[in-house]
Amino acid sequence: MYKRALVLILATLVTGLFSKDYYFKQLVITPNTFTHLNDTLVQETFIMDGLVVIKDEISIQFTNDSSYVFYNLIDSTYFEKNALELAAVSMYADQQFKDFEISTVGKKGKMGKWNVEKFVASTKVQGMEMNIDFFVTKDTGLPNDIMYRQQVKMSAKAPNIMKMLEKIKNTGGIVIKEVARIQGIMTSAKETLEAKEIKISKKMIERPTGFSELTK
Repeated sequence: MYKRALVLILATLVTGLFSKDYYFKQLVITPNTFTHLNDTLVQETFIMDGLVVIKDEISIQFTNDSSYVFYNLIDSTYFEKNALELAAVSMYADQQFKDFEISTVGKKGKMGKWNVEKFVASTKVQGMEMNIDFFVTKDTGLPNDIMYRQQVKMSAKAPNIMKMLEKIKNTGGIVIKEVARIQGIMTSAKETLEAKEIKISKKMIERPTGFSELTK
């Protein structure tokens, strides 16, 4: 339940009201407990006024101010949650972690085409210690809160999430790579390959057809 809640929260991190369209391409890495190897997905995020679309090889997600729709490309099913349900998910996740702190380690370098600074964060998730490495850049020219505007709206009554988002934003840049570990074991990683302003066409964000709705 906790992992599913985090998936929904991450899917709502980037929608809001923008005067421009933005595009992110990211590599998502998660450990596979069966193969003991890492699974990777290339994820594309399209951000525009009032709508965000997240696409990868196994799903397409649509988020606006009133709903979230998840299309499963593996079995051709989908489910939908309204804004109140998303807020409830956020509040549930808020209860699972606390004591988020982030600070720079004074280490700078190059990652892809960006100059980055390394930050380290710690928090407790269901009583377990989680550590996260953040690599932050100011080179994209994009608003540094772009990945969090909608989450702020959904998490107004989730104090731990609000504090976390504010502290990440206060790094002054955009996180282009993050690696999370619980008790020293990597649980997830994400690296941004592209981040830019574009003109998003209707074809880029078409909703799939012929999918069956999952009952709640």
